[in-house]
Amino acid sequence: MNANCGLRSELRRKSLHLTMIVVPLGLVVVPGLWRVVLFGGTSLVLILDLLRLSWPRFGRWFQRHLGRFARGQETRSPLGLTYFLVASTLVVLLFPMQVAIASQLFVVLGDAAAALIGRRWGRNRWWGKSIEGALACLVVCFVAGLWVLADWKLSLVGATVAALVEFLPIPVDDNLRIQLASALAIQWVSSG
Repeated sequence: MNANCGLRSELRRKSLHLTMIVVPLGLVVVPGLWRVVLFGGTSLVLILDLLRLSWPRFGRWFQRHLGRFARGQETRSPLGLTYFLVASTLVVLLFPMQVAIASQLFVVLGDAAAALIGRRWGRNRWWGKSIEGALACLVVCFVAGLWVLADWKLSLVGATVAALVEFLPIPVDDNLRIQLASALAIQWVSSG
């Protein structure tokens, strides 16, 4: 029963996480306008998250109404959404658009695949993560990278880095580290 509750909770979180697909898709469909929306949304979420963390009354309201989407450690630290939007803004500002979009898809799709496959079928675990989840992340990121980058080598490099930084116990939120690390790796390989 406890495993099913954990899977249901993860499904709820990852379904919300998957709605962030609008960020890379918006950049594909209407890049100029969507950049403005992304920068404005990031600013708003960053301000609200800072208010949540520094103003106890707002923090209690947030916890009561939206707390079911947050993980336990997020009650005293920035939300995964904040990290995701900050990283999305940074990759849009610092990298070519296709690299930014690929890295955003890696975190939206790859991280969700790792969590869901790992929770359901993961048997071989290290650091609380499963090899099966990491492999699911790698495959999903590789396919997403092929769609955006149209280059198998860049896709493989980006997907491998995304899967590794998702799997390893790095003490930085994965919504931030997956995007930045994979974008850096793709850019480094493509410019070399």
